[in-house]
Amino acid sequence: MHYIKSIGPNYAGVYYLNGDKAEYVGGTLKGNRLTFTTNHFSSFAVMEYRKSFADMTGNWAADYVQKLAAKHLVNGLDEHTFGPKLAVTRADFATMAVRALGYDAEQGTASPFSDVKADAY
Repeated sequence: MHYIKSIGPNYAGVYYLNGDKAEYVGGTLKGNRLTFTTNHFSSFAVMEYRKSFADMTGNWAADYVQKLAAKHLVNGLDEHTFGPKLAVTRADFATMAVRALGYDAEQGTASPFSDVKADAY
């Protein structure tokens, strides 16, 4: 457990420090306390992640998208583009739901859907 005093609650998260990269673990912030669960002893850090996308500037949903990106529930089309005018596909919705439930991003299993390409997420 960590005490959080000056970090944005909608942007805070726990990250596993794995060598030279930080992997998002999640965490639950209640008041000024952030809790998380892990199955290994390692180095962890509480960090604030504020991702912005160039095509979201001035968009009514920019704040919501930034908060969802901070929790790693949504990604952009690339590092700088979100695609706010694109429709949410079945795959997009399923991916967000699975991430929100806290499942691992990649399980290495083939898609059971015949209309989904093998390299699609």
